[in-house]
Amino acid sequence: MDAACMPTRDGTVIVENEAPDAYALPGLPGRVVVSTGMVHTLDETEHGILLAHERAHLAAHHYTFVALAQLWSSANPLLRPFAIAVTYTIERWADENAATTTGDRHRVARTVGKAALATRQAPARAVGSALGFLGLHGRRGPLASADPVPR
Repeated sequence: MDAACMPTRDGTVIVENEAPDAYALPGLPGRVVVSTGMVHTLDETEHGILLAHERAHLAAHHYTFVALAQLWSSANPLLRPFAIAVTYTIERWADENAATTTGDRHRVARTVGKAALATRQAPARAVGSALGFLGLHGRRGPLASADPVPR
């Protein structure tokens, strides 16, 4: 991914893309990747909340938990619900860290919801999100294809 090689001052890379998107990109150093579509979707305060959420993923190495859960569920399909629960839980964990960092739980919930809805309405992104590779295929209901954040 190009974002891994792009220069950055604060670990955040802004990529030119109309589709609203943001994700944590693990590595040394890890980076938060935000599209210009997401920058235009959120206001200044919401930008800080989004960054706090994504930085929490990097700081706590959430990608490791998701990768291990995905590996285990690939080896044993009966563990698929476990992998889905891990992905959902790390999203809540990042939300809690963002709420602690910003001091405004209500604003974090609104921002995460706004960002999730914006990405939900955009075309599907290619596999590139560090935490978005665990899909919810095979589920039924209105959130069958939803990522953990909209759920």
